[in-house]
Formats: sequence, C-alpha cells, structure tokens
Amino acid sequence: MLRPSSMEVHPAIVAKGECQYFGVVQVGSNICFVNYYSIFVIDKAGSWKKEVTFESKEGSTFRSGCAGPDGTLILGTDNGEIIAFDPTKDSFKALNNSIFKNSEISNLVIDRSGNLWASSGNRMAVFNTDGKCLQVFGLSSILERRLFTIKSSRLCHNGDIIFGTTDGIIRFSPEKLTAASQHSKSLHISRIWAHGIPIANMLDKGKATISKDGE
Repeated sequence: MLRPSSMEVHPAIVAKGECQYFGVVQVGSNICFVNYYSIFVIDKAGSWKKEVTFESKEGSTFRSGCAGPDGTLILGTDNGEIIAFDPTKDSFKALNNSIFKNSEISNLVIDRSGNLWASSGNRMAVFNTDGKCLQVFGLSSILERRLFTIKSSRLCHNGDIIFGTTDGIIRFSPEKLTAASQHSKSLHISRIWAHGIPIANMLDKGKATISKDGE
C-alpha cells in the first residue's frame, strides 16, 4: 500500500473549481492531463511542470484529446470545438467549430495519414491537419439510435480505427471508408461487436452501415 508520505499531490487550480480528467496524452516530451478547463503538464519523469487554463467565451469544457502530428495536443469540447494546444507555447488555437456545433466531441483519433477523425452523437467526421472537414459520416440503419461513447477510440496497428458506441464497437479502415464513399452512399462497417460477441449476421444481411452525412 502507498503511504501518504510517498504520494505527491498537485491540487487542481481551475477557473470554476471543477476537476475531472478526460484523457492522458503524451505529446513529445510532455504528458498532458486533459481536465475540464485546463491542461496539466508533467514531464516523462513525472515532474510537475505547469497548468494552462483554457478561456472559452462559449463556456466550453474539454471532453477528449489526442496527440497531433505536429507536436500539439488536439482537443474536443462539449460545444463541438476542435482546438490545438501547443505545450511549448502554452497557446490554444481553434481548428474547427462548425461541424459538430453545440455537440460533445467524444473521441479524437489521428490516422496513419495524419488526418483527424472525430466522433459526436451518432456522427463522425474526418479533418485534415488544418482543421478543414473532408467528409462527414453518420451511423445509419439499425445503428442510428446508437451513440458514440466518450473515451472509446483506438488506432490499431494495421491502421484501422475503432470507436465504441452505446451498443457495440465499430471498426473500419480510414482509407477504404473514404475511398468507398466517393462511389457509394452506404458504406459497410468491417466488423461489429456487441458485448464482446461478433454480430456476423448483421453484416451478412447488409443492415449495419455507415453513410455519408445527409444521404
């Protein structure tokens, strides 16, 4: 057991006195803890460095984060904003705030091409490094009432992306999904699990799909 004398505690000094962590992300030599209104930064050795508070005119709070390809921390808010945080300059930069406006961004993942995938509600979108939205997709058919769940995403070793939903897990290839969407309105999910069990019959019958938003 850890004794109190062996534990080092850093109290959260946040704008509204609230503290809840939505992710721990390594960005270069820094480890960033994503809090409601701020980013706590420590080094790889575990030494406390700083806390940087996010001042939002909209009153937004962070809900997700991932390491960006350029040494930044990419953050999603509960108001649909995608923001880049530079831990070397302690600065925040807005990348996109229109696609998921007024919606919580539950997950952020960078694919092997450097594009950013974000999920919110029952939709997901892919952005380039400048924050420009390339495509928007929605869960359709039997999945339409299911929502993406917070902190439930992963980039697999083979390049596939996994997102968790309220009733199962979806897995897809970013390259195949974006390529197929140029020719088809309905795009089949490669695999679906519910409670750890593959649902093969849903795919066989073509009932489980991802579609381009608005189609």
